[in-house]
Amino acid sequence: MNLLVFDIDGTLTTTNEVDTRCFARAFLETFDIALDTSWHIYPHRTDSGIIRHSFCKHFGRTPTTIELDLFRERFLNLLDREWRAAPQNFRAIAGATRAFIRIAQQRDYALALATGGWRVSALFKLEKGNIPIVGLPAAFADDATEREEIARIAIDRAKFHYEQQFDRIILVGDSDCDVTTAARLGLGFVGITADANDAVLRTAGAQYVLRDYSDFATFMRAVEKAAGVKACRCPIFDS
Repeated sequence: MNLLVFDIDGTLTTTNEVDTRCFARAFLETFDIALDTSWHIYPHRTDSGIIRHSFCKHFGRTPTTIELDLFRERFLNLLDREWRAAPQNFRAIAGATRAFIRIAQQRDYALALATGGWRVSALFKLEKGNIPIVGLPAAFADDATEREEIARIAIDRAKFHYEQQFDRIILVGDSDCDVTTAARLGLGFVGITADANDAVLRTAGAQYVLRDYSDFATFMRAVEKAAGVKACRCPIFDS
C-alpha cells in the first residue's frame, strides 16, 4: 500500500489568503504586535514556529500555554467571522473532495494529513471546504514546530492507524517548503498550484505540478510518477 500525505491550506482548500489575514490580525489583537507576514523570513513556516520566533524577537521568551490558547481562540473566531461573511474563501480546491473520496475507495492507497497549521483552525477549514477527513491520521503545528517533524509524526500515525508499512509515500503540497520537506524525508512530491505559484514549486525542485484535482486520472498519474523511496528502507521511518 502507498500513502498520500496532504497539506491543507492551498492544497485542499483555497485558504492561504484568509489564513494569513486572520493569523496576523489575531496576533495583533492578542499580543498588540504587528506580525510580519513575509513568511519566508521565519526559520520554521508553521503556526507554532512563527509564533515562537515572533515571541522571542519581541518579548525575549517563548509563549506560555495560556497565551497560545488565547491566540488560537482568537484566530478561530476571526476565521469563523470571515467564513460567515465570505464562505467562498473557504472552498475546496477544484476536485479535491471527489479525489479524496475516490482515493479512499482504492485498496492501494491510504490517506493522511500533515499541516503547519493549528489543529483547531485546520479542522475548521476542512469542514467548511467539505473535505471528508473524519478518522484520518494527521499531524499539526500543535505536534511540532518543524515541518519535517510534523510530516514524520503524520506518517508514524498513519502506520499505526493502517497497521502497516508503506511501499511509497508521496507528499501533496502547494509551497516550496513542502517540496523541501519531501526532499529531506525522501518522499515523492506532487504540487498543487490553484492557490499558489507554479514557478515557485518548480524552482524548488518539483517535477510534477498540477493546478488542481479536476482531472482525477491526471492527478493519479502524477502520483504514480512522483519520485519516492521505499519507506521501509529509510531509517527515519523505522518504528
